[in-house]
Amino acid sequence: MVGAGIIGASIAWRLVDAGMKVSLYDAGSFAGEASTAAAGMLAPGGEVTHLGGWALDTVEARALYRAWAQQLEAASGHNVDFLECGAIDLAFNDTEWAGILKRREMLRQLGIRIEVLTENQLREKIPGLTTESCRALYFPDDALVSPLDVAKALRLVLDSCKVEIREHTPVASCRWNRDRFTLIAPNGSQLTEADAVVLAAGAWSGKVHLDIPPQPQAEPLREVLPVRGHMIYCHRDPGTLGGPIVRHNHLYVLQRTNGSVLGG
Repeated sequence: MVGAGIIGASIAWRLVDAGMKVSLYDAGSFAGEASTAAAGMLAPGGEVTHLGGWALDTVEARALYRAWAQQLEAASGHNVDFLECGAIDLAFNDTEWAGILKRREMLRQLGIRIEVLTENQLREKIPGLTTESCRALYFPDDALVSPLDVAKALRLVLDSCKVEIREHTPVASCRWNRDRFTLIAPNGSQLTEADAVVLAAGAWSGKVHLDIPPQPQAEPLREVLPVRGHMIYCHRDPGTLGGPIVRHNHLYVLQRTNGSVLGG
């Protein structure tokens, strides 16, 4: 397994459950990059911009997440802060509202639940909102999870399963040798051989050279580019924001159970 973030660790957990021996390789530390820098929004209502297979996957994954988080808590003994809090998209003028309504029609085709909020309903859900003439859509199924909790729980599970985690061990290439894969370090030395390799290095996946034969009926490899976001953090009394994730255009603000507030 190349990449020891939340995705790679989650896959490793499931593979171990299936009886496989797994080793995790990461150029940095376990869950040390994008995994624990993410806000933790599980929000097809806010992330989907067009129809397609990926959009359907996000809706299905969100529906499965509660059961997955409960299984992770049970296996690790560590609490995972998971909130089915919903999300609100705000519009402050007619142009923004028209764009939100157009997007709503697309999202409905995916089965995403969407409600138009009255002014009183909006004030109830966001007590601190003071801007007048604001219109809003509510996505009751959007949710929020703490990536720090998920990463901690996954590390506990993998340690208990005795999964080998090779931190600060970058993989430069993956080579196919007739019947097995070989992982190669940047200095050209061989790291290991394996029957199968999962590439889960996120934004750094494009740095791993794949020296493997074409796979029949496989999708072509896609270019991977990192996208940098910006977040600010502060702490307020739990419940200060009222509960839902609040979004406006590309901006968002949310509050965790412990009172932590993130804006990005």
